[in-house]
Amino acid sequence: MYQVLVDNESSVDILYYPAFQQMGIGREQLVPTNAPLVGFGGTRVYLLGIVTLSVTVGDYPQQVTKDITFLVVDCSSAYNDILGHPTLNAWKAVTSTYHLMVKFPTEYGVGELRGNQVVARECYIAMMEMDDHLQAMIIEEQRTVAEPVEELEEVHLDDSRSERTTRIGTLASQTVRQALALFLKETQDVFAWSHEDMPEIDPSVIVHRLNLSPSFSFVQQKKRGIEVNPEKVKAIMEISPPRTVKEVQSLTSKIAALNRFVSRAMDKCLPFFRTLKRSFEWIDECQKAFKELKVYLSAPPLLSPSMPGEELFLYLAVSSAAVSATLIREEGKVQRPMYFISRALREAEERYPQMEKLAFALVTAT
Repeated sequence: MYQVLVDNESSVDILYYPAFQQMGIGREQLVPTNAPLVGFGGTRVYLLGIVTLSVTVGDYPQQVTKDITFLVVDCSSAYNDILGHPTLNAWKAVTSTYHLMVKFPTEYGVGELRGNQVVARECYIAMMEMDDHLQAMIIEEQRTVAEPVEELEEVHLDDSRSERTTRIGTLASQTVRQALALFLKETQDVFAWSHEDMPEIDPSVIVHRLNLSPSFSFVQQKKRGIEVNPEKVKAIMEISPPRTVKEVQSLTSKIAALNRFVSRAMDKCLPFFRTLKRSFEWIDECQKAFKELKVYLSAPPLLSPSMPGEELFLYLAVSSAAVSATLIREEGKVQRPMYFISRALREAEERYPQMEKLAFALVTAT
């Protein structure tokens, strides 16, 4: 089989229905299932079924034969199937995206699969032009989402704090609802609306260490700070607005090299990443973000080195598409940044509640 996507991050193996039909396998061999797959944009695709096939990989005699359980889906794709980490683990395979190669042990030495640069590029472009980017999927745990059996009404617990609300059902009588609302208002102090409402939490729970390698070599400047590499800044400042997907990829890789010096880098670069997920179009939003990035880098922050034993502060920020954190130290009464970190939210992460996004930002920073 050709046009196969090897995806280390896919938790399942996918077989697209057109390829399934070409194999001449009867649809009656599919085992029914109702667990959906979730794609990049949150799009759900329900399975046609599950089938287990014996797959041989490699050139004789360096071959491996394993039974692979495929989830069969009927949707648009430039690929015939996707091999995820269940199969790669079963093969004990090692992948190299740089060399477009997969290697695996066999009884007669090391077997290998080689990709084709031209075909890989054609598939990539074809997938970018599709609306339902389903080339990398994850299986969603089968669960029943309970819908409310009654309408809910909002109750304000504190008239002076409009954000402090909850909801109660409407099937109960008016008298019961009024009594319940009154009870909730009188006991609202048991709700934790923010971290400030939890002052007695053990410091061992809320204090975290930044996961930095002790061998990381900082560049000490005369200004007593860590300065961004001017050559890397210059490389971005001299770039013209991208005209192709490849030029956008080059821009984002250059920005990634400066990530620790850029506050909320993912939010600043979001328009660029969106461009990579569709047919290339450098819209006004991209141009605005491009100019703002250059303005920011024209006077990049000077990062402050830490001192042994001093107290540090971690600031968290979240948006609809990214989480960010800034490590801060105080020098006198002045707060100075030590490190910036930012990460784009993926798929289900974008649907986290605000408090869970903050917790995720903390996990990302540590």
